[in-house]
Amino acid sequence: METADTVKDIHLPAFKAEDTELRVRRNRIACLLALFGTGSGVSLDLILYPDSVAPLLATRLSAVALIFLVFKLHATDFGRRNIVMLNVSWALIVNLSICVMVFISEGASSPYYAGLNLVFLGAGVMLPWTLREMLVMCLLTLGSYIVACVSRGVFGGHAIEWSLLFNNCFFVFLTGLISSTSSFFTTKARIRDFNLRQELDSQNRKLQDLDRLKSQFFANVSHELRTPLTLILAPIQDVLKQPESLSTRMASLMRTARENALRLLKLVNDLLDVIKLEEGKSTLSLNGVELNEFVSGVSNSMIHMAEPREIELKQDLADEELIVQADVYALERIFLNLLSNAIKFTTPGGAITVRTRREGDQVVAEVVDTGVGIPEADIPYIFDRFRQVDSSSTRKHQGSGLGLALVKDLAEKMGGSVEVRSEVNVGTSLVIRLPAHDGPVEGAPSPADRGDDSLAAIHQSAEQRAALPISSPFEEIESRLPEGEEPSLMIVDDEPDMRQYLVSFLEGEYRISQVRDGKQALDLARKYVPNLMLLDLMLPEMDGHEVCKRLKSDPETRNIKIILLTARIDEEAKITALKNGADDFLTKPFSRSEVETRLRNLLETSRLETELVDRNTQLENTLTELKQTQANLVRSEKLNALGGLAAGLLHEVNNPLNYVISAIQLARMEDEVKSNKHLAEYFDDIDEGVGRIRNIVTDLHTFAHPSEVEKSRAFPLKAAVDTALRFTSSETSELKLTRNLVEEDVVLGSQGHIVQVLVNLLTNACHAVSDADSEEGGAIEVRSERLADRMRVSVVDNGRGMDLETKERVFEPFFTTKDVGQGMGLGLSICYTIIKNHGGEMQVSSQEGQGATFTFDLPLDRNQSVENLDTASGLLGLSKK
Repeated sequence: METADTVKDIHLPAFKAEDTELRVRRNRIACLLALFGTGSGVSLDLILYPDSVAPLLATRLSAVALIFLVFKLHATDFGRRNIVMLNVSWALIVNLSICVMVFISEGASSPYYAGLNLVFLGAGVMLPWTLREMLVMCLLTLGSYIVACVSRGVFGGHAIEWSLLFNNCFFVFLTGLISSTSSFFTTKARIRDFNLRQELDSQNRKLQDLDRLKSQFFANVSHELRTPLTLILAPIQDVLKQPESLSTRMASLMRTARENALRLLKLVNDLLDVIKLEEGKSTLSLNGVELNEFVSGVSNSMIHMAEPREIELKQDLADEELIVQADVYALERIFLNLLSNAIKFTTPGGAITVRTRREGDQVVAEVVDTGVGIPEADIPYIFDRFRQVDSSSTRKHQGSGLGLALVKDLAEKMGGSVEVRSEVNVGTSLVIRLPAHDGPVEGAPSPADRGDDSLAAIHQSAEQRAALPISSPFEEIESRLPEGEEPSLMIVDDEPDMRQYLVSFLEGEYRISQVRDGKQALDLARKYVPNLMLLDLMLPEMDGHEVCKRLKSDPETRNIKIILLTARIDEEAKITALKNGADDFLTKPFSRSEVETRLRNLLETSRLETELVDRNTQLENTLTELKQTQANLVRSEKLNALGGLAAGLLHEVNNPLNYVISAIQLARMEDEVKSNKHLAEYFDDIDEGVGRIRNIVTDLHTFAHPSEVEKSRAFPLKAAVDTALRFTSSETSELKLTRNLVEEDVVLGSQGHIVQVLVNLLTNACHAVSDADSEEGGAIEVRSERLADRMRVSVVDNGRGMDLETKERVFEPFFTTKDVGQGMGLGLSICYTIIKNHGGEMQVSSQEGQGATFTFDLPLDRNQSVENLDTASGLLGLSKK
């Protein structure tokens, strides 16, 4: 195709198909126009050449018959296969018939030559012809016209008017040239448009794949978290139902664990609902629901959340019965989200009103508050997922940004809509419109009436937990340093539960003051100058980085030792903390012993610095050592970020998980638990759930930040295999285990990483063998063989094997064939990454019902023998143990 732009080879078949369809459509229209123009030209014959009507009519009828034949051929397979030929055929028929009529009439003097120009212009503007097709048509037409005019002069006995012939040929050629130019640029534009659409389609498919992976990631994580959370919350609820068996301190610890586990469950539930709605997997059961009764029940269940903030929760319900067609559980999620949002953002002493009314064939429910309002610029985005009006590190309110997005999706799925009206510092009104239901109420129970013992009550409590603000303005906290000789410590955190937890085990060793926001912390630190400060990163008014930076830049407060608390685990966050002057940082979740140790270390460092003020010669060395300690700490804890969404998720998971772990740890030390077997069993169940969540977080962290291979060392493969078999001895004890290893098999790499790979492969093999139904019994073989300068290692089992789809996806992150709650599908993906980092390849060979073989290769070391490595391996505890 003679154009500057060409269709890419991968798109050529699609372009040809599209071009054929376009040519068929346009050409059929052109044929109809040609039929009309050729047939209606009889009127010209009658007026201009009445003596030659018969031959002119015969010419026109012949042309009409041929054009009609071409028109019919477009509907046949032959026509579609030869569409270019048909495109040219009708135009040639018209032009040749015009040339014949020029010969019959007056030759060069005939006005019929104007028809040739019309054909060229019509084809150039209307038809998808290429430059080549148009040029061929132009040359054939021009030649035919010259032949017709010359033949008229020779055979008709008339003189040839050469000047007129030249004039007519010039304008025919010029018209053809213009039409050819138009075809050239039209073809270029069509090809460019086609390539652009193909690229857009390709990018759209890639985005859809990324969106699917994102949804799969969140769904996997949410499912894995939901089960252990339920196992944590149910025993805690049972423990709190026996207040007589708990001391005041024990009850406080259990409530802290419950509240933060509910907070985590709320996040998990929202994520699951969003993913289900996005993938179209959420099915609603639409029933007739009496809205006044339903709204009243939900509102009453939220009163206890509003009373501590002195917020009046009022109801202004319609007098008539309002029945809507809705899913009762979706309706509950909508109103719990709206009411919890209203409570969260309404200032103390304000009011929230729930109104209902009928408007035509719709029922309207409105939640109006006197809160802080929403800026006009943010109103169009408040229903976007993960979008918050205040998403900065100084925000005053918790949340994942899913609540209102979920409200909108659920309302629309039930055939309704949601809208918002708001004014800053005046209040906000959220209006839900749902279709009215003319039939009777179908008996769907109000969720607000569910019993406390049901599992649904736990999830309802999690929804209500979202209404709790980060800190209450009525909360009494110790903002002044008490008198005493103990070291002074200022705890700066916006969450009351976190402050309460830290104070519970530090108050006997330090003089403690508590602060809820960054600005207040800066003012009080300058006033009292404490020895130590535990400073949270995300604070209202002013974040922890800014507080730390200002304190360290002030000569009066630069000696305060600051530990920055953060849920972020990426390298950038830690380096930023150190750059702003933090002396240390703690990543959530953290343990009690870690906090105590780091505080003591910093206190000792502060004491040494004070003593060394009078000894200038030693001060520089001490500061150098401190900087080196900080640098080593940064190097030892380098991590890669999983990304915006995953980092935010781990932040939301780690914070409440810390409370749960710490509270359970402290609770187990109580005499009531040690002496009460029944309570101990509850705590065993809680520990199991906590352990599963800890494993999930560990797997996510390992996947998000895959370790780079340590400095390559030579080690005997046999030692790594022995270690892996020792770690999996409990799983392999009942199986037939065979080892076929090459002698003097010294390889290069990280022995610890290779042990991790072997342990994972052996564990998977054990699971595969145990699930298979084999009469010969389970068998696993570990073998190695040399391949040039590399060693290939294989783990073979006679288990259930894999089908083709499983084999193709086995190394994908989060892909698993196990039931929900039995793994996240990260093990083989991590092994694959480790082997890749070693410069090798991991492969799997398997057939369904015939076992599986996992193989990977490692570089050989030909400069060392096994004997030279025995001592080093023994020191590492990996052989001769």
